[in-house]
Amino acid sequence: KKSKKSKNRDYESSNRHRKKYDNDKKDSRYNHDSNTKHDTKDDKTKKTKNQSSSSWLTPNIRVRLVTKKISKRSQYYLQKGIVLDVNYDKKASSETKTAVIQMLDGQLIEHVPEKYLETVLPKVSTTTTTNHVIVLKGMHKFAKGKLLEKKLNDGQGIVQLYEDKNIITLSLDDIAEWCGPLDDDDDGYH
Repeated sequence: KKSKKSKNRDYESSNRHRKKYDNDKKDSRYNHDSNTKHDTKDDKTKKTKNQSSSSWLTPNIRVRLVTKKISKRSQYYLQKGIVLDVNYDKKASSETKTAVIQMLDGQLIEHVPEKYLETVLPKVSTTTTTNHVIVLKGMHKFAKGKLLEKKLNDGQGIVQLYEDKNIITLSLDDIAEWCGPLDDDDDGYH
């Protein structure tokens, strides 16, 4: 057995090494050697912001569950639902968005990672007003409009924005069916 004095010396020695390592680590952040990449706290914050800005998950859109891994409810595989809420998953190593989904039968499924979902588009119809979409990426992000046409061969959709009545062409991956209320300035052509 070690004596108390010996234990204290070991503790102090390991503490000195830990402090030296921490100081060296701090100093290395400012080393601008072109061959060495050092992430500062600011760099990590920028990465997190960029990752979250590329996220498309938002409430009130229709999605399809594309995994059987979510709980014991594999009967919902490839079924549609509506995103009720979006949260950041604190358990994951990086900040990832998770959703609360209400399936068509009313069942709620919580903590569904974005990677297990895909967007759903409405049918193009000239007689109904159910073809509302929201833009999920790009310069028109979160703008709502009406899906006028789907070009499945090109993977593009033609959308008329409610806000300014402009007609734009977007990737089908960048739009989703909007199931929420329309803003006052989004008349929805009713």
